[in-house]
Amino acid sequence: MSTYDKAVVVGSAKAFAQSEIMGDGAVADVAQQMTEQPSFVHWEMVRVDWTAAYQVAKKCNTLATNKGWERITKRMCEAYGLGKPKSETVASAEKQAKRESAKAEAVKLVADSGITEKSTAEEILAKAGKTTGAAQRALTDAAIMKNKADAKAESVAFTALKSETAKAVKSADAATIAKIRKLLGLK
Repeated sequence: MSTYDKAVVVGSAKAFAQSEIMGDGAVADVAQQMTEQPSFVHWEMVRVDWTAAYQVAKKCNTLATNKGWERITKRMCEAYGLGKPKSETVASAEKQAKRESAKAEAVKLVADSGITEKSTAEEILAKAGKTTGAAQRALTDAAIMKNKADAKAESVAFTALKSETAKAVKSADAATIAKIRKLLGLK
């Protein structure tokens, strides 16, 4: 005997739909409070107030609260083009300048080591093993980035291949499908 209760399912659908509508309203409300060009200080004020209220309402930890803030800011960006402004303090400008300088230095160290676009992650790591200090760190980071880029390209290519194959199989006749199944060892 089934314990299926259609009223529960219908109620669930209505509650979920309402939460989506309320979610859109929440995004609009926060975006309105941000204004079109929020300052960094204003953004942080809204973030602190929002995350504190969210944490209390949801009864969750800081990690879950921060994930909630990420979700709502992503939706604000998509719907209203709002993004977190850069900090306007002298200290943050100095930190940004240091980061940019370090990044430029790392790029120079990698380029000076003879790494090219065609170098593999393994080749880059081999060169990193022969260096020390900042050069080693820059080369190791370059190898990690190269590995991630290669993995992403491979994933994109594989997805395209699967899609192309699925289209071909959909348009195949019974005889072709029988041949494919035989090649794959399927009964």
